[in-house]
Amino acid sequence: MLGSTGSRLLTGNFPIYHNVEQNIATYHGYNYCLLANSGWDLNYGLLSSISSEDTCILYDELSHNSLIVGAKSGRQRNAVSFKHNDTSDLMRKLKLNSKFKEKLVVVESIYSMDGDECPLVELFELVSEEGALVLVDEAHSTGIYGAKGEGLVSSLGLNHHQNLLGTVHTYGKAMGQHGAALVTNHEVVQTYLTNYSRPFIYSTALPIHSVLAIDEAYKILEEVYTPQREILSTLVSHFRRVSSELELPMLPGSDNSPIQGILIPTNNEVMRVARALMSQGFLCYPIRAPTVPEGMERIRVVLHTHNTSKEIDALCHQMQSLLQN
Repeated sequence: MLGSTGSRLLTGNFPIYHNVEQNIATYHGYNYCLLANSGWDLNYGLLSSISSEDTCILYDELSHNSLIVGAKSGRQRNAVSFKHNDTSDLMRKLKLNSKFKEKLVVVESIYSMDGDECPLVELFELVSEEGALVLVDEAHSTGIYGAKGEGLVSSLGLNHHQNLLGTVHTYGKAMGQHGAALVTNHEVVQTYLTNYSRPFIYSTALPIHSVLAIDEAYKILEEVYTPQREILSTLVSHFRRVSSELELPMLPGSDNSPIQGILIPTNNEVMRVARALMSQGFLCYPIRAPTVPEGMERIRVVLHTHNTSKEIDALCHQMQSLLQN
């Protein structure tokens, strides 16, 4: 038998789940953790179940689909977007919705399509004044930032901030696994998710071998984090330098992120460049409208530690050549 056989509320719960969840909570420096089948399931399940008629969820307009759909699926659907990384607009929206007793701000630490950082320090100062909580999706910073890859929130010393609801860590990116986890110091796991999250209640739980693989991935991450992070940081700097020298139309704000974007407006043009790059052995995917706004189509480059400086040089020069034709 490879599967867990059922929902964790029925036949799919085993002691190993609780042991691994405690290990994950300890690794990230929190009290509670809940595993989920995916980041989408976790975000949707949390945001759709946590809100009430007294709750307003404010989300960054470039948040992941799971966060937006979850925010809009709450029992009262009091969901408001604010301009990307714009704390002034967030402040204005918070004041406009001051009638709500509970306000939750939802952001990503590193945004998946632009690769830029959320201004978390400034954001937490703002929400402290307004009494709002913050949920941070760390899908693209887990394993990249922090003392041992805990994420950007930890690297900034915000993991015990009184206004932090929790952080979401997905395992399909740097960790190379499957599933996701919420870590938090609030009892939201016991009081809401296990009772109201529909994906948690009605989905078959992760198989035990996936849970064990996540646990082992954390052990490996702690062992290799520092040298691997240094390699990745060097490659990101190299890509930024070469792209700048070749005057490639880079997206701004992703100076330290392994997610890099080269702007190539229109779906037809970005597809042309992507096909040409793939024919040369470069696996760089086109991101088209409506996934991104029209005119913001781009080639999304995700750098890995197994890449080399020579490969980056070749990619950048090939892209320059394609954009000139």
